[in-house]
Amino acid sequence: MLQIHYMAKLREELDVSNERIDWAGGTVDELLNVLRGRGEPWQSTLSPANVYKVAVNQEIVHDFQAQVAPDAEVAILPPVTGG
Repeated sequence: MLQIHYMAKLREELDVSNERIDWAGGTVDELLNVLRGRGEPWQSTLSPANVYKVAVNQEIVHDFQAQVAPDAEVAILPPVTGG
């Protein structure tokens, strides 16, 4: 099973911090489309127009065509600002 962690603001907007889903494998983009397919607030929060990062097995992914294995650990992170 795929484990997904929603971090910071995303956790609040989606009202979930972690979940496990059945996932046969595919790309990061395909995974995000599955999550968006849940309707609101998923569709607007994870909209391609929003800026967020995705990590697969604790490595930030820069190409959303990267593969996500069925047993991977994924984190979806909002942009981080510092000062």
